[in-house]
Amino acid sequence: MDKALDNYLKALEVSRTAGDKGLIAQTSDGMARLFALQGRLGAALGAQQDAMKNMQDLQQQSSDFAQVQANYGRILALIGHFDDSQKNLEAALALARSLHNDVLVEKILDQQGELLLYKGDFPGARTAFDQALQSASKQKDKGEILRVKLNQARTDLYQGRAATASKSAREVATGADSLGLSSLSIQASVTLGQALAESKSYAQARPVLEAVVRRAQDDGMKSFIPEAHYWLAVALRATGKTAEADAHLQIAKKALQDIRSESRSDDILKRIDFKPIA
Repeated sequence: MDKALDNYLKALEVSRTAGDKGLIAQTSDGMARLFALQGRLGAALGAQQDAMKNMQDLQQQSSDFAQVQANYGRILALIGHFDDSQKNLEAALALARSLHNDVLVEKILDQQGELLLYKGDFPGARTAFDQALQSASKQKDKGEILRVKLNQARTDLYQGRAATASKSAREVATGADSLGLSSLSIQASVTLGQALAESKSYAQARPVLEAVVRRAQDDGMKSFIPEAHYWLAVALRATGKTAEADAHLQIAKKALQDIRSESRSDDILKRIDFKPIA
């Protein structure tokens, strides 16, 4: 993570020196995604706003603009600014469709589904994910197919279909590992751990979530820490390990508080995945 950030910062310096607004926007866009994985949503929002400003300065209705605006909408969703997120995602989707960019349309549909999932609109989220999967399957993009399938599994989980979610999340984690998609694998494992805990398969949930905690810490992906510790606490408490459960719950709450403080927004606590922890 640190090496990747250093590379982005060097690229940003070069692009600013050259006055290349397009390259500045693309670099800031990449930095925003990195910051989001680190749980630094305030920094992610700042970087994405910089990307948007530079794309707007170019005054080009391009696929690059649509992608940056869609990613801006996603960051806003992560912070809990749902209305602003929806506006940007809708605008980005309309532009992508006008450009007949089917690959981008699929990605934005998936991002819209994530927004609806965080809001708690599960039927709407499922519809968006189903549309995204249909498009991703046509493009035969294995990574995108796995990403959308995981979001479908997350939706299943919140709709009370833990067994279905568990099976899908396990398949996504395995597939993501085979493609070297570390962040997707970790996220799938979080979902798998939650699904196992909600299915009362506590003994199976514990090692999955413990592995997530280790990997997320080692890779600097702190965005996954609150949920991993919370569901680990749930599994431990259910098996009578109260003291261990309390320790993990406190870590989960502290990690979420750190993310909230850095984002400078209480709206983040509106997210459906963070509500149980808060």
